[in-house]
Amino acid sequence: MKYYYKDIQLITAYFLSKNDRDCLNDLGYSNLTEAFKKISDVYEMKWHSLKLYRDEFDKIVSNKRVGFKRVSRPIIIETVNKYKNIHITIVSS
Repeated sequence: MKYYYKDIQLITAYFLSKNDRDCLNDLGYSNLTEAFKKISDVYEMKWHSLKLYRDEFDKIVSNKRVGFKRVSRPIIIETVNKYKNIHITIVSS
């Protein structure tokens, strides 16, 4: 399967939304802002863009945040449908 940066950005935002703050320590981040900034550096994108993608997924996944109240964009729904059954295990050293 070939991935492009946009796909990886969406998958990452979906992962952050789905796992909320539970994954921060495992990923080596102390807070969400740090995670957004460092992850977005890797993808060469604005950190706020990653945060906004995450906010779009919040409406769909079960977490404490409400997310956007607007209708979800097709790309968001497609990403959830494509990856909803994938479980990621974080292995820390």
